[in-house]
Amino acid sequence: MITRAEKIASLLFALFFAYFLKSTILGYATEPKVIGGIDFDQPIPQVMPWTPVFFPLLLSAAFGYWIWPTKSYPSLPRKMTAGSIALVTVTFVTLFISTLCIGFGAFYLTYPHLMNSEILPAIATTFFAAFQGTAIMGLFHGIAFVGFGVFFGCLIVLVSHGVASTASSVARAGLDSASPSGLLSSSSQWPWLSLLAGLVATAIVLAGLGAGGPFIIVMWVSFLLPWGIVWLAVGAAIGSVSEHWAWCVAVSLPVGGLSSMMHATPDGILASQSIDFPPILFAMLLGFALARKLLRPRAPQTAAG
Repeated sequence: MITRAEKIASLLFALFFAYFLKSTILGYATEPKVIGGIDFDQPIPQVMPWTPVFFPLLLSAAFGYWIWPTKSYPSLPRKMTAGSIALVTVTFVTLFISTLCIGFGAFYLTYPHLMNSEILPAIATTFFAAFQGTAIMGLFHGIAFVGFGVFFGCLIVLVSHGVASTASSVARAGLDSASPSGLLSSSSQWPWLSLLAGLVATAIVLAGLGAGGPFIIVMWVSFLLPWGIVWLAVGAAIGSVSEHWAWCVAVSLPVGGLSSMMHATPDGILASQSIDFPPILFAMLLGFALARKLLRPRAPQTAAG
């Protein structure tokens, strides 16, 4: 069930990214158009690339659903890495699919005027032009695409992991027999805290995307580079004393608030946190996951024979 939800989330990301490309970078037409009109006494005019928008949307969504890994990973960081690689792949394949679709739109307009010997070379040229366009776009926007994929890949994995942990915690929680120290250290005693922390973090991230668009991820990456090690260490410290990742959210909120006072921020409670809080939380969660991985008790090994 969790894997199916992750694949659906990957599908939705592919839909979002395909429409984002259509609305910003590519800006292709969605109906047949020619440059300068049609004059039947003159050669065929230059056609403008076009495609019905549902072609790249459907193809990208199908690829996004298929590419998401279904393998069971032994640790959260490995699954986050696999999810990030999958969505980075989705971004570049979606760019190629969109470029190929608009190329075939131009091919569709010229097809009635082609001789039989020209059809296969025209199809090959369309594919080559799509690869060429993807490579050129990748040179200019590749870093942003990688940022999109890594961010949303990690987000999908973390949300699904939190939901799975909360569900299992609710199933086995025993609040009536919990000790006061266990309430702090055990994630199974605070199932509602995961939901609250997830809602707060998601609201701030969405506020940032609404204020700055997907390119705000580049700002998050630039902020993460000089201070990432510090917040990674803080997250590792939290992971060494607690099993609950939501404490990373609780620590990231005041730290992000203090950091946001040093520069201009958008208006609003959520939007003002949207520049500093997400990269701080990401680094802390990564350190938290690494600490929990190192502190996890290993099964005793028995001697063979």
